[in-house]
Amino acid sequence: MTKRFLVGSMLAGFLLAAGTVRAQGVDQKIQALEQELMQLKEQQVELKKEATAAVAAMPTFEYRPGSGVRMEAADKAWSLQLSHEVDWLMAFESGQSHAGRPTGGQVMTRRFRQEWNLCIDNCFYEIQSRLDLDGWGTNSALQRAQGLIHFENLNPWLPTLYFGGDMESFGGIARQGSSATGSQGEYDLLSRNNGFNTGRTGSGLGMIYQNIPLNRIGIPGRMPRLSFTAGTIGSQDDANLKSSNHLDYSVYASIQPFSEIKNKWLQGFTFEMLAWFCNNDQRLEETATSSTTLGVNSTSTGFVTVSRIDINTTVAQAADQASACNRLRIRDHGPGGRQTLFDTGPITGGAAHYLQPGISWEIGPYRLRAQMGFQHYQDKNSLESFRVRQRVQESVSSTGTTAIVATTSTTNLGSVGGKGARNFMIGHDLFLWSPKGFLTGDSNTAGSVLFGTHFERTDVHCNTGSQVFSLPDNAPCNRITITAGTSRSEFTRNRILVREWDLWYFIAPRASIGVNLLWYDASNLPGGHTFGDGLTNDVQKALGATGSCRNKSVDTTGFGSWSVDPAVGGRTGCGGNWLDAWLRLRWSF
Repeated sequence: MTKRFLVGSMLAGFLLAAGTVRAQGVDQKIQALEQELMQLKEQQVELKKEATAAVAAMPTFEYRPGSGVRMEAADKAWSLQLSHEVDWLMAFESGQSHAGRPTGGQVMTRRFRQEWNLCIDNCFYEIQSRLDLDGWGTNSALQRAQGLIHFENLNPWLPTLYFGGDMESFGGIARQGSSATGSQGEYDLLSRNNGFNTGRTGSGLGMIYQNIPLNRIGIPGRMPRLSFTAGTIGSQDDANLKSSNHLDYSVYASIQPFSEIKNKWLQGFTFEMLAWFCNNDQRLEETATSSTTLGVNSTSTGFVTVSRIDINTTVAQAADQASACNRLRIRDHGPGGRQTLFDTGPITGGAAHYLQPGISWEIGPYRLRAQMGFQHYQDKNSLESFRVRQRVQESVSSTGTTAIVATTSTTNLGSVGGKGARNFMIGHDLFLWSPKGFLTGDSNTAGSVLFGTHFERTDVHCNTGSQVFSLPDNAPCNRITITAGTSRSEFTRNRILVREWDLWYFIAPRASIGVNLLWYDASNLPGGHTFGDGLTNDVQKALGATGSCRNKSVDTTGFGSWSVDPAVGGRTGCGGNWLDAWLRLRWSF
């Protein structure tokens, strides 16, 4: 019995010890597995951190309609922005196709422009590059080649400095709004034709202040833009050189004095002012040519010309330094077969200035725009612009006699005539509809319908009266030749009205299709009478303009003696009106 109990106890102890050992082994395995699992979790967390860091270090990509695609380094060390603007226009213009007027719906690439913006150091340094590949001979290949240094990144009260070729000189928003998203087709006639146009600057430098708060001086608003530009404004496309030490200057300022107050009727006011100061230089140019003519002269004296030397001396503006304000030529908007409605001829002396105040007001879907323009020319040296030809001709007769004849002729190129112009314009833009309902919408909402209209009046003058000029003097302003030796101004004033109606439908953000209707009325249209040839540039006929009269010239003698004197049946400077229509598709990517 005792033995049995002893054996059983030993067996139970053995079994108990074996179970304890086995349990300890299982616990160790579980602990090992748990430790491996914890290590895997830690590795997984590390991998996630590394992946997150790698993603954070990758460049970001952002697309905004109208601004294009922007790629930027995570640490903002660099960025690249690409954008593209297109505007296709189908023109149905009044007039004659052989005068270059697209009357049958020819398609023009009005705008085709690619832009690259390169930045480094959080865009402290920036390069802007844009190509101008517009159609119908309007392109200049290069439109922006400017560098910028953003000092406002250091302090908001510091400006942006910019410099380079084909730079921007801002002209304001009241005169058109936006060519990409607004309703109006083109700028007003005066600022588009007086040389300023887009404000392109062949070469120069400038500075810009943007979004300046005015609370510190007691004005509850801000100044969106204050800029100053010095360079060849309106001339020297593609960064060409102007061989002159006289620069042009422009100053632009806009203010929103009520933008910070909580009154919707006052918040949307913007007041702006543009001042452009343009300089003209005169240069003395001299050229000499020689030729040998083996023919008997017209007097039948038996003399044969053996040599001739012509020395041409010109006191005028040289072609390589021509400024944007050396001529005021008002043309219609075209875009094809643009016709000259008023031409001052060469303006070669002194400075010119252009002042353009403007105002715009926005409330909800509506915008009101109004502006005026005042163009003045100092024109002090036009009488001193002339061309002198000195000719020395050597002739030999059949008997061996030599004759040397020297002649001098002078032609004045211009005349002081108090040349100048002014205009005013008022425009309206209204979003009629969008998917949100009536009187809603914007250029970033597909389905929006935009209606616009504007009226403008341009007055130009050249105070020379009906004076008849005899050679060597030439009449300025819309010059016509009455006889072989006399000329006068066909007319010295013009009043041009433009009424425009526009309708646009936005098929996508910043992409729209639309129509522009432009009705013109001019009090005078050139006939371009040339002695012996009649009306060589009948603008009224080229435009297909209707009016109460027609330009005509009369052969008063039957032998080619043409006259445009109203007393013998001719009338000059006859006015008229005409209508142009454009269908357009535009997209600002």
